[in-house]
Order: sequence, then C-alpha cells, then structure tokens
Amino acid sequence: MATRWPTAGHTGVRRLAGMADRARAAASSGAPASLSEPASVSNPASVSDPRPLSTFVPLSATVQVPRQRLGRWIDNFSVHHGAPQATLDGDELTLTSPDGAVAVIRTPYGPVVPTEVAVTDPVTAVLDHMAVDRMVAVVLARKGGHAVGVFHGERLMLSKVGGSYVQGRTKAGGWSQQRYARRRENQATQAAARASEDAVRVLVEQFAELVDQLREEAAETGTELATTDTTVVALRCGGDREMCERILADPRLADLAPLWQPPVIHQVGDPRLRVLQDFADQTNAVRIGLNDQARLR
Repeated sequence: MATRWPTAGHTGVRRLAGMADRARAAASSGAPASLSEPASVSNPASVSDPRPLSTFVPLSATVQVPRQRLGRWIDNFSVHHGAPQATLDGDELTLTSPDGAVAVIRTPYGPVVPTEVAVTDPVTAVLDHMAVDRMVAVVLARKGGHAVGVFHGERLMLSKVGGSYVQGRTKAGGWSQQRYARRRENQATQAAARASEDAVRVLVEQFAELVDQLREEAAETGTELATTDTTVVALRCGGDREMCERILADPRLADLAPLWQPPVIHQVGDPRLRVLQDFADQTNAVRIGLNDQARLR
C-alpha cells in the first residue's frame, strides 16, 4: 500500500545528467481520484502498453519525457498547477496538485529502493534513481530489417544491423494470393531467424565479452564495478510487435525476454544504425500519465 508523504515547501537544487533546478514538491492536501479506466496512450513514440500507468486515477493521456528533462518537467508542472503532493508507490510517483491536476510518473527500471530519502522526499528519490546509468538492451525490428544494441546510459556500447527481403502484400486473388501469402510468411520466418541470431550474438555473447573486458579494466585500475555496469536491467523494443516477439521467442534469449516490461512497442523508421543511435533518449525515457486537468496547460 502506498503511503502519502507531503514534501518540503520549497524547490531544491538537484542534478540529473547535467541539469539543475530540480523540483521538490510542497505540502498540500488532496487525494487521488477514484478508480477509473486505464490510461490511453497519446504519445506517438509509444504505440501500445497493456499495463495502465495507474489504477487509482483517471488518466486521459500519456507523454514520454527523456530522463534529462524530467526535473524540468516536474518544475513546470508545479508552476502551472501549484506545488503538488507526492506519493511514491514502487515504480510510480504520483503528483497531485491543488487544482486537481494529476501526473503519474513511472520509472523504467522497476521500483525505487525504499530508502529514507524515498520516504521524506519521493521526488528527489525518483530523480536520483533515474540519474544512474544502466545497461539497457534494444531490439528494433521490421520484416525487412533489424537493429539490436546495448546502451549504457545514452552511450551505445554494442550494435548490429541486418536486413532481409520480405515480399510486400499483393492484390492478387485466389490461388495466387495464397501462394504469395505463404511465400511472404516463409520470408518473414527466415528474417526473424536471422534477426534472432544477431540478437543472440550481440545481447548474449558480445555482452558477456564486454562485461569481461570491463571487469579486467576495473581490476587493473583498482575500481569497483556497480551491478548496473555489468547487468542488462531492461529491454526496449520498436518497430513491428510480431517481429520483436518472434525474435525474443528464441530460447537463447529466455533470460532477456522477461525484461521487456512493460511491453511497449516504440514507433521507429527502418531499423538502421542511425535509427538505433537516435533511440538513445527513448531507452531511458519516463512515461507520464496525465488526467484532464493536467492537460489544460
């Protein structure tokens, strides 16, 4: 059960990836609205997410904010709607302002560690949680191509891009249509198999080699590696959901597939290296659900 903690009545200075002026919400009474329907996704970057952002507030839109701009976004929310009351429950930070505006911020790496800071200042706890660079795997796939990689923060550490020919749909009818459909399905199956091989090579084999290299370098310099430097903590997918699911169905990716939570499919162009590189912000982006009042400004 979530506990409601009013935050201090002033804005503190925080840093998150080089940005200052982080918000600290002020005390103000108010309770979340009653149970309602799940949030609808309005941001084109995220096409679908079966898990609603909140089951306790009626949300009508979802936006996606890069982690570097999260502090400024909270500042602007406070300016437009009044200093909110903050509630931290696992991986969700709910901001409830005096004018009735509600924003539900979900962290992409799972629950925030329940420290003393999380109790006394949940906004700061979330910003600190998001400031840590983590290893995130990415699979971008369409029937004609794929790109897989591993990011550490916004830095692309490993990558591989591949392409396959999959015939487009035909307007022919009868036996011809069935023949083309079978051919298209066979080509899609072969494309998924090639993409799976690349995913295993990069996300399993090359990643293990990278971790060994990082550990050797750390031993030489006498430094200690954090778990976030040696373990993939999340998986992001984009492009065609069916292709991504086919790729992740490979038994060799069984340990990675469960990290695709929530199973959001991001809209991307043809999976090429540049598209993968430009995906950096989305690997660490924060999804924020808004109610109608929060959308007015």
